[in-house]
Amino acid sequence: MGKRIIRRRLTPKETKELRSIIRKANWTRSTSPMYRTAPHQYICWFQPRGFTQREWKRFAALIRICGEYRAWRGNRYCYLLLGRWAYWTMWPVLNRAKRSTL
Repeated sequence: MGKRIIRRRLTPKETKELRSIIRKANWTRSTSPMYRTAPHQYICWFQPRGFTQREWKRFAALIRICGEYRAWRGNRYCYLLLGRWAYWTMWPVLNRAKRSTL
């Protein structure tokens, strides 16, 4: 694995904001056969289910600003690690998986 870069840490206010958004969200479990070995949940930009598109954009921006790059299956993604979860975006989807699966 290459070097991990953390741009900056979340502030306590940002952490509280994200936890509020996460609690409101109705996450969808992935069921596609190609993700059987990579269980995760997601929310689409065009149907955020539980929070607004503005909150979705804020969440994605904080992932980009405060996340760290890690390799997974030959690709590099920017992950925001919060509690036991890892969050990342792949437009138009906001994803989460248990941190231990990375």
